[in-house]
Amino acid sequence: MVVEHLDRIGVALDLSEKDEETLQFAGYLARLFQPAELIGLHIVPVWDIGDFFKVDIRHPFTPAAPALGKIYDSLAEEMAAHSKYDREKMKIHIEEGRPYQVLRQMVEENNIQLLLVGQKKASSGSGITSRRLARHISSDLLFVPSLDRLPVKRILWAVDFSDHAYHAYLIADQLKKATRTPDKIIGLHIIDIPPYQQYGERGTYEYALSSLPVAARRRCAGFLEKNQIRDNAVQIEIHMSAGRNIAEDILTHARKMEADIIFVGAVGHSGLENYFLGSVTESILAQNSHIPVWIVR
Repeated sequence: MVVEHLDRIGVALDLSEKDEETLQFAGYLARLFQPAELIGLHIVPVWDIGDFFKVDIRHPFTPAAPALGKIYDSLAEEMAAHSKYDREKMKIHIEEGRPYQVLRQMVEENNIQLLLVGQKKASSGSGITSRRLARHISSDLLFVPSLDRLPVKRILWAVDFSDHAYHAYLIADQLKKATRTPDKIIGLHIIDIPPYQQYGERGTYEYALSSLPVAARRRCAGFLEKNQIRDNAVQIEIHMSAGRNIAEDILTHARKMEADIIFVGAVGHSGLENYFLGSVTESILAQNSHIPVWIVR
């Protein structure tokens, strides 16, 4: 099965132990979708100090930093060993410079539709990395914290009934078909409970709370009809937020259903302050340490 949207899959590599898991996940997807290219991207960080002096942080205080040729050979060996994809379809690009700017440029120049990134533990500072990538990289992003969820069978789709949520569904559906899993995609909508102070009195507040699920189900029905999403393809669950933390609610439900992957749209309704990319997606990335998260542009 060839999916045009995933004709080029990129993998961010840093020659750390995390590369192995990221490449294995990339290889799994590549064998499913058969992209024309699986591209390894490596950046040798170089930082400007003052106007004229540059520091190559591979080894900043000696000239013994490994040559780019040796880095290339090491990455080629890694990709072949761990991705198990067609060698003729694998490429490696190495650039020097500031990591975020160069990675963004590499993604755009290589027309990458999906970039896989190994998500390290929060204690390593990867949460900041994840947030910056989510804000600035133009392709879809798939953060891979571990391989515990392979093969993918249970798909959770976080939905706010926006166009971006629909785009996320389309990719989730492609993955479902590629894996041939009989399980329905679980669409999860979390109702954000407004603060009590917004309504002024208890009776008005309680009426608003009782009305929210009704309105959400009405929006859900309209969303499914508008986008011609069949009932036999998805199962939509609507829940009130347990603690006014939508990201935590999504992760809680993902753990309960033992989801193998979470799909979210990059941007939601602007009236909800960029529902996904603004706060929810970034919070999911910061709080999650086990489940792969696919951000769909």
